[in-house]
This record gives sequence, C-alpha cells and structure tokens, in this order.
Amino acid sequence: QRTLELLKIGETIVPQYLLAALLLAIGGHLIAWLIRLGERGDESRGEFVFWQTAVQAVAGLVWAIAALVALPPLGATVCIIAYAWLCAVVDIAIPKLRLAYHSAGALAVAAAKWAVVDMISARLSTDYSPTAQTLVLNPAMGVGVLIAFSFIAIYMLRKSIWDSARDEKSSGLFLVSMIVLAIMTLGLSLEVDRAVEQAVAAGKSLTLHEDQTKLLALTMLWSLVTAAVIGLTAWLKSARAAANVGMALALILSVKLVVVDTLGFRFTHGVGTAKVVANLQFLAGVFVFGIVTLAWWLARSSRSVSAGILTPVLVMLPWWIVTMEVDRWAAGQTMAQPWMARQVGWSIWWSIYAILMVIAGFRVRTASLRYLGLAMFAVTLLKVVLVDLSTAATGLRILSFLGLGLLLLATSVLYGKLSPKLLGSAANDNAT
Repeated sequence: QRTLELLKIGETIVPQYLLAALLLAIGGHLIAWLIRLGERGDESRGEFVFWQTAVQAVAGLVWAIAALVALPPLGATVCIIAYAWLCAVVDIAIPKLRLAYHSAGALAVAAAKWAVVDMISARLSTDYSPTAQTLVLNPAMGVGVLIAFSFIAIYMLRKSIWDSARDEKSSGLFLVSMIVLAIMTLGLSLEVDRAVEQAVAAGKSLTLHEDQTKLLALTMLWSLVTAAVIGLTAWLKSARAAANVGMALALILSVKLVVVDTLGFRFTHGVGTAKVVANLQFLAGVFVFGIVTLAWWLARSSRSVSAGILTPVLVMLPWWIVTMEVDRWAAGQTMAQPWMARQVGWSIWWSIYAILMVIAGFRVRTASLRYLGLAMFAVTLLKVVLVDLSTAATGLRILSFLGLGLLLLATSVLYGKLSPKLLGSAANDNAT
C-alpha cells in the first residue's frame, strides 16, 4: 500500500497514478499548444484547430477517468471542477490555447456526474440514510453550489468569448442561468425529500401521506423555479418566449397537481388528517394557480396564443382546489352519512362557482365563460337530481325540486335581463 500511496487526505488515500494522470493531462495540453504554434495560414487552420481540440479533450478525459477511479464520488467531482478552473485561468493568461470552451465542457461533465452519481444514484442506493447528513448544509449540496458558482464565475470572466459565439449577447447568460437553475432545482428537490424523511424518522406525525407531502412540497418548489424561469426568459429573451415557456411549465404543474398530488392520493390513501384550507395541498394549489395566472397574464400582454390555452386551466383550477377542500371537510364530519355531506357540499360549491363564472363572463364580456358557467350549473343540477336526492325522503325531494325550480327561474330571468343591457353597452362602446 505504501508503494501506491502518494498522500492521505483525512481517510482518503490519493494514489500515485492520479499524479501520473495529472502529468499526462498537462503534457496533453502542452502538445495542443505546440499544435497551435505549428499553424500556418488560413488553409490549415481548420485541421490544426481539430487536432488541438481533440488532444485537449483526451487530456481532460484522462484526468476525469483517473479522478473517478482514484477518489470517492464527491472528491472526483471536486477534482473535475478544479480542472475546469485551471483551464479557465490558463485561458485568461494564454488565450491562444482556446481553453474557454474546454473549461465549460469540464464543468458540464462535473454537473452531469454530480447529478447522476452524487445525487440521484446516492439517493437510490440501499446505503442511503436521510439522517446521515445535515439538511442543505451537507457536502453533496455544497458541491452543487460550487458547480453553480463556477458556471457563473467562469462565464463572467470570459463573457466576451461566450457572447461572441452567439447571435444574441444575452444567450450565454441565459444558458448559464438555466443551467444554474437546473442544478439548484435538483439539489433542493432531493433536500425536500430528505427533509420529509428526517421528519418521519424523528417521529413527527404528518397530516398527509409521506409521499404526498413530498410531492406537494416539490410542486411548490418547482412553482418558484418556474416563476424564475419565466422572469429570466422575459428579461433575456422576449415576453412571447416567456409566455410559451410559462404555458408549458404551468400546464405540467397543473396536471401534476390534479392527477398525481391530489386525485391519485385521494383514491389510494384518503384525505388524511389535515385541517380544511390550512394544509399543504391547498397551499400547493395556490402556488400552481399563481404560476398559471402569471403565465396567462404574460401571454395576454404579449398577445400570444398561449393565453387561450391557459384560460380554461385558469378558470377550472380554483374550482378543483376548493372541491378537494370540500371533500376534506366532509370526511371530517361526524354525521351518519358523510357521503351525503360530501355530495351536498360539492353541489353548493359548484353552483356558487357556476354563478360566479356567469357574472365574470358578463363582467369581462366573454361569452365562453358565461356558457361554461351555465354548463356547470346544468351539470350540478343534474347531479343533485340523480345523486344527491337518490337517498332522500319524498318530502325532501319535493322541497328540493321546488328550490331547484326557483333557482333556475331566477337565473334565467337575471340572464335574460342582464345580457341585453351589458352586451348592448359593450356594442355601443365599440361603436364609439
């Protein structure tokens, strides 16, 4: 072991072949420099650049492989980051070596290795222990922050080179910003997972299922990241591009919230013991609704077609969020028939929301919103007749039908009286 051991850092043995790999990498870059010095004229420029880049890539690959074999996962990642910084510093001192992109490539390798090996594989490993490390302030998260900082710092040091290779001056900054957001999102997502598992290990009772708690927390985190992506895209690109990106991410978050976070767990694990409204599910719904609203507003301001796609989601998402809370309220009732409480609660909420959509449709002069409200109102009435009253007594059914008839009559009268006035005033405004 002494013949192989060069030095020892803590409990980590640094073997001699790692030093040999470092010398080979340096020698490779010296050869690349000689190739660069041998360039003569524009005719041979392309060939010399190719061989120079190839030798530099092989030199970097030798160092990366040696670090992966010789050191623990995080130690190897740190060595690759150090190599990227070394290339960046040399590039500043000797620009002819063209090491700026090589430095960026080394950082990209470090980021990919950190994401796949140091984070995801470590999380899926059988040896993973959520309580083994401190939340957020742990080596793996620290390396991720180091990679993100390195991307920003190296870009700022060689900003002219990055921007000169692109049509837009902000393209390099936009790319670096998205990379940094991706790194931090992955790291914080796994920290959210760790936080929930640490709470369970500490014996803290969760009002929702453990997996649902993780997913809802991730939904909120990803909503914040989506807001950052939309803002950066609008600042560095254009409002229309931000609207399109926001639409895609908002739709993904909405589908995740409805299908995975709420509906899936409702059928498999029930509603949990959380309080009505004061729970993580409702808060996650508010986060997603805020993202949908932001994306819709940006799309409408930039006159993008994304606004038309997001409008139904914007309208129906509050209905779904409160519907789930009504379900939670009914589950906590002590009456003999909680099923009936749930159905009646849904019918009342759906009727209120249908009326609100009709009123909003008149207010914003949108016919589709009014028609959607009327359709929901019709579905609610049909549900009351076929479901809510299926187990009711005869007298209660008669009273219910009388109430429904009066409600329908009042709605039709109001709709008939208000629509000509409001639509007429809108037409007069357009004419003037």
